[in-house]
Amino acid sequence: MGIKAVGKYKLVITLERRIPYFDKLMGFAVFFPQSEKAVKKYGSKYGTASKYMIYNGPFVQKGWTGSNLSWKMVKNKYYWDKKSVKLNTITWSVQKTPSTSYNLYQSGKLDYTSLDSSQTKQLKSTKGYTTLNQGATFYMQLNIAKNKYLANTNIRKAISLAVKRKGLVSSLGGNNVAANTLTPPQRQGLHQAAFIIS
Repeated sequence: MGIKAVGKYKLVITLERRIPYFDKLMGFAVFFPQSEKAVKKYGSKYGTASKYMIYNGPFVQKGWTGSNLSWKMVKNKYYWDKKSVKLNTITWSVQKTPSTSYNLYQSGKLDYTSLDSSQTKQLKSTKGYTTLNQGATFYMQLNIAKNKYLANTNIRKAISLAVKRKGLVSSLGGNNVAANTLTPPQRQGLHQAAFIIS
């Protein structure tokens, strides 16, 4: 694989072999290009706290030390489309228990939180309650390393077919949907063509 910058705003990546889903991978943050200057400047501290990162999005992170439970995202004055950014500040806080998050949300001190299934059921008919589809897939994986039966592909396929996906996700509550591909619809692109990473 080869990577090179062509001009100020273009990055060219040459692959060793065809990867049909490569463009989808490039949408994940772990594949975003990094500034070589910043990586060298901050060394091993790069990315460990707000002050050891650089930003090109609509917000700049302030006050995150790497272990604290609260920080802010402040409007980036250098962002190319800053006039379209409606918020000036977003405050993030990490709660140690789901019940704390739930209580803060109920009292109007949090605008967004993740809920467990019982909390979801309690709030579902509350005014202002909405769901956010995170575009994530969660799955069960069998430990096949030391099991001669599970090493058999057909047995694993049979187990997969036996799982009652709709019943499983409905027991979790919330806005869960049974998956029929590894990639959720939000990550499948314009025509939502499923792809498989093997």
